[in-house]
Amino acid sequence: MGDVFKEQMIKKAPSRKDTLIKAALIAAAFLLAAAAMLFLPTFMPIVAIAAVFGVYYAFSMLNKEFEYIFTSGELDIDCIYGKSRRKRKFSCDIKEAILMTHASNGDGDNEFSASKETIDCSERGVGPDTYYLLAIYQNKRVKVIFDPNEKMLAAISPYMGRRKLIHKKGA
Repeated sequence: MGDVFKEQMIKKAPSRKDTLIKAALIAAAFLLAAAAMLFLPTFMPIVAIAAVFGVYYAFSMLNKEFEYIFTSGELDIDCIYGKSRRKRKFSCDIKEAILMTHASNGDGDNEFSASKETIDCSERGVGPDTYYLLAIYQNKRVKVIFDPNEKMLAAISPYMGRRKLIHKKGA
């Protein structure tokens, strides 16, 4: 089959939870600065600056991007926090994957319901381009939610086989 290399970046859309966390961080920073002004007026500027840097760091860690990397049968999904810190979320040999199906199909629901863990690496949950992948990862049956583009699907298809890869109905 020759060497195949495809990569794709997906920016995670902010959720309501992310918005609530950001609001809570800002409120906590103001409360911390106010408490420092009342109880430690001498150290108030230092506490305020530390709170601003803390909020900035936390905000940057809430900015997530997913990188899908497909290299000759190996699918790796990394999460990049704040465009600076990378963490591996999932990795598998795609030939050993159990099933991959478009989210709208409903095919394989029994297999997916038996998974022990769900890893969401999609832009915003289930969307029009979302696929489910069922595989063994770290000795557990895992359901991965991700949004591969057409080029990524074309690269994965020969390695999965027709029985294991179910495309969107009507496609």
